[in-house]
Amino acid sequence: MFNVIKSENHLLNRLAKRASPIKKLSELPLASSTYLNFVTNHLGCEITPDIVLFGYEEALQENKIVQEAYPTIGNLLWLIGSTGQGDSWFLDRATGFLLFLIINRANMKSWSNSQTLTSALSIF
Repeated sequence: MFNVIKSENHLLNRLAKRASPIKKLSELPLASSTYLNFVTNHLGCEITPDIVLFGYEEALQENKIVQEAYPTIGNLLWLIGSTGQGDSWFLDRATGFLLFLIINRANMKSWSNSQTLTSALSIF
């Protein structure tokens, strides 16, 4: 049968750990203690065959790309993962809310200059 995930720690204990934890947190947004726990102590992983949660190095690299190309989005959101269809998972830098952006990067430019960015996001 299925194993039931009983807690955050139970889930995290099942994920691959980093050889040594990340100690320099200044480059990460202060949003979610759960996310910080994951990204500093665990490797990136494929949650399902279609959803990838970035590890520390990949998150930094992906967010650098977002920040350079779309600074408005980069200042508000932190990219934490993606899907095989080009959709993206973000954390709101201010609240720590998990956001799912259903839009391809070719269209991100129009959203990054728009007051209606939040209408393109699904909040979980």
